[in-house]
Amino acid sequence: TGGPVATAGPVAAAGPAAAGRSLAAGGPPPTILALHHPPEPPSSHPWFQLAGAAELLDGLVSRPQVRLVLSGHLHQPFEGRRGHLGLLGAPSTLYGIRHRGSGWEPDDTVACGARVLHLDPDGDWSSELVGISPEVGAVGGPGSPGRTVADVQGGPGS
Repeated sequence: TGGPVATAGPVAAAGPAAAGRSLAAGGPPPTILALHHPPEPPSSHPWFQLAGAAELLDGLVSRPQVRLVLSGHLHQPFEGRRGHLGLLGAPSTLYGIRHRGSGWEPDDTVACGARVLHLDPDGDWSSELVGISPEVGAVGGPGSPGRTVADVQGGPGS
């Protein structure tokens, strides 16, 4: 999704159709789809939207072998559901962002780290967040470039 400097991301024109063909009935269960931009973000800001997401999700919900959609881009972990489909967002490894409706701001209190998936052979899954303790006064963890919240006020990609 997206491009070299894009903040919002589109599903490629062939994306939903190609995914539908690849995940046709009887496809390989269980399946996880990973995207950069979340298809159903907990933010309404235009930078964090995925154009074509509704069509993509409608297609995925109709395919029971698809169990999870993983995404990033928000710099804030989240969990959601659409029917049987789990929607998981990963945290940033550099700096966190707090989302509130159409507003957002860098926030040192939002956990940085990773989301670890535990996958069972029958398609069940669980996940956990593994955190990185931020250095005092800097965004990111040990070994980070030491960027402060003021350095990232311009938004993602700035």
